Amino acid sequence: MSAEVKLSTRHALRVLRPGAFRRYIIGSAISDTGTWMQVMAQGYVMSTLTNKALLLGMANLAAGLPMLLLTMAGGSAADRFDKRKILLATQYLQIALAISIGLLIMSGKIQIWHVLAFAVALGVSNSFEMPTLNAFVPELVTRDEIQSAIAVDRTVFHGSRMVGFSLSGILISAFGMASAFFANSLSFIALIIALFTIPLRSERQTEFGNDWVNRRDYGFYFPNYYGDDAIVCATGPRARRVPTRRFDGRFGSRLRDRRNFPD
Repeated sequence: MSAEVKLSTRHALRVLRPGAFRRYIIGSAISDTGTWMQVMAQGYVMSTLTNKALLLGMANLAAGLPMLLLTMAGGSAADRFDKRKILLATQYLQIALAISIGLLIMSGKIQIWHVLAFAVALGVSNSFEMPTLNAFVPELVTRDEIQSAIAVDRTVFHGSRMVGFSLSGILISAFGMASAFFANSLSFIALIIALFTIPLRSERQTEFGNDWVNRRDYGFYFPNYYGDDAIVCATGPRARRVPTRRFDGRFGSRLRDRRNFPD
């Protein structure tokens, strides 16, 4: 742990004081809970349509493959465009997807290809949402609170999984499969409200300029730049690497010379 930032429970919870981050984290907690509700419900719907293991696995593949292919483009978009607009667009899209599949289930017309198609569309949306959230959260706090904000964000994300799965089971047993999808569509409203209440940051030029290739190359060189002395924070599509010290290797020196990174 660095001397500059001493993480403690009191320090970590300081980011929850009234302000932009607290509004975001409340909206995110509600939205994430709804998302996990849909994930659980989607698997349940597939199990009612088929008992073939291959098709059941394809639902996860359909959602994960677009993220594997497009997350880099999503991160580049987060650097170039207004993060809040990207997040709002992805929330609107996911609301439409949740309502659409809920209506198909309610009408009894849901088919396997519907679930797979919606999973692909959701994966594309997440490919832009997740990198944008990664870049958005640090902007809501001061520099010395970034680690705490990330820790709180990760705790909420994984904690909402337990709550979301439980609520999804309760809703499905009480009101049917479609109810979990409709509940998810409503959960996005909390994050949308939070995003609208967060003040806009003034535009500024990044060290990469507007060159997508530069940002892409930095993504590939990042591990070489920081070396092995980095902490991997979180897991899955929203993982973050927090450098603990600079690495003066061959690629790192080239990057520092090209990008003018501070020592």
